Amino acid sequence: TLQKGKWPFHDVSCQLYGFIDLVVFSGSTWILCIAAMERYFKFMIQVDHPSTFSVKNLNMIVVGIFVLIILVATGPLYGLGEYSYYRGHLKVSLTYYPIGANMTTDANLFPKWYSYLLRNEIDKRIIPNPTFMFRKTFEEQLQIKVVQPKQTETGFEMFFRCPSISAAEELWNNYTMGSLGEVFKSMLWYPELSQELNVENVEIQTHIDQKEFRNYVDIFLAFQGMGICSTDWTSKNVHALVWSVYQTIITTVVPFLLELILYSIISCKNPYNIAAVDKTIRADDIRALRFYRGASVMYFLLTFAYFTMDIGNLNGVYIHPTVIFLTSLVYFTSSVSILIGCLVVEFEPFTRIMNVVRDCWQVSRGKFSRECAEISIKKSTLHKMKERTFRDQKAYL
Repeated sequence: TLQKGKWPFHDVSCQLYGFIDLVVFSGSTWILCIAAMERYFKFMIQVDHPSTFSVKNLNMIVVGIFVLIILVATGPLYGLGEYSYYRGHLKVSLTYYPIGANMTTDANLFPKWYSYLLRNEIDKRIIPNPTFMFRKTFEEQLQIKVVQPKQTETGFEMFFRCPSISAAEELWNNYTMGSLGEVFKSMLWYPELSQELNVENVEIQTHIDQKEFRNYVDIFLAFQGMGICSTDWTSKNVHALVWSVYQTIITTVVPFLLELILYSIISCKNPYNIAAVDKTIRADDIRALRFYRGASVMYFLLTFAYFTMDIGNLNGVYIHPTVIFLTSLVYFTSSVSILIGCLVVEFEPFTRIMNVVRDCWQVSRGKFSRECAEISIKKSTLHKMKERTFRDQKAYL
């Protein structure tokens, strides 16, 4: 069954979906930008329009744009970013504590010494690296992703990424009951390494900050609850944020900025005035301008809403799950903006609605006037008939 907030397919399909989604959406944005350029040449530089936007040139431009987008979108394949449905991280730290006789009362000496011995034995390949065991154990048993585990002077530190809110709550219960430390102990305690330390056993104490846990569940897992693979702005990959920023600039910011500039220039010149002077511009050209401009506005509004929510989530801002769901829905189905633009331009719904209302009003008003006229005629005719009947009766008498 599909769990809320969990990608139901393999990680390879997640990477493929994130890649295709970025290519398709970015391609649509750049296609609208190319349309804005074409309309600009049509209305402002009519002489160069036929040669610049010939079929051959236009195909070359579109292919070149998609090649650029594909090169940018393949960044995660080189470790420059990450496509993931996970959002946020939960920090978990471990500390060793000896049980039994010890040669010193210094509370920090044993953790440092044991960490030193453990690190040396790992380097000598005498014992397995526990970081691999962390990943295998938690991902197989609890479906929890372990990120950047590293050894410290007193133990280990790592970040957890839970697949769902229920998995995070289960992790928290194991932590509060103390069983989480036992799981780590099975991977970190080697009695043969501690004989020189004169200790009977070791206790592994774990620490998870409660406030950080609640923020992780309420903010990041709520966003993750959509279960959609996309660019992960919260990734711990050292290059993830840089790649996310520059790919967003190339695939989203630049085309929208160009569209804004081009359409603003055309609007300032007033396309209807241009069409009145240049007889080569027909009504279809103005309708196409309105179509692409309307689609660009819809695209921009949907993209702006989603990225505002995404950046807010990156900075730990709480967003209601309903808002997350609706915003994500309209963003990932933003191709309907083309349809909306078509409806606005081709069918002019608001104008048609007003025309229908006006026609209904005129029809009803005309019908009311005719009914009033008919009533008036009937009253006048009835009055004349009564007068005639009265005079006839008087003459007869």
